[in-house]
Amino acid sequence: MHGKLTKWNDSRGFGFISTEVKEQDIFVHISAFTGNSARPRIGELLSFEVETDEKGKQKAINVRRALDYSSSSSSSLQASKSAFLTISNVMIFSTLILLGVILYSNFSHYFNSNYPSADVTPSISPSDLKKEQFVCDGRQYCSQMRSRREAEFFISNCPNSKMDGDNDGIPCENDSRF
Repeated sequence: MHGKLTKWNDSRGFGFISTEVKEQDIFVHISAFTGNSARPRIGELLSFEVETDEKGKQKAINVRRALDYSSSSSSSLQASKSAFLTISNVMIFSTLILLGVILYSNFSHYFNSNYPSADVTPSISPSDLKKEQFVCDGRQYCSQMRSRREAEFFISNCPNSKMDGDNDGIPCENDSRF
């Protein structure tokens, strides 16, 4: 039989179910509910059996909530969904960490290899300068240079070069191209 919980006294643990079949509401006790341990709510749809006690009064037994029918089949589905979401979150998190480590190692290697440390002074041999065939042609700024070697040639051999702002002998220190 099916019905709707119309009255409920939570402190005493009982209430009444109304049905379309019976004119009189059917008594229900909290102990008659099976499955879900949540407290009943007024308006909740219920499925139950009717039993007549020794005084001739009817009461509901084996009361199941309408949600209990779907929850038995959907609880395993819901558990598998939450397990999937947990596994999915772990996979995403692991992938992001791995990607971060790879990017960090690549960029730190890039930055460390492109910028000389402060205690390293570049040395240019005269043979290197002859190979490059640089000529003082009036250029003065780092933006006008094509390589660090060219800038080093200009700062060492050409007048009015403006490529060593802190006068430490290393030209174009802040130029990211070199």
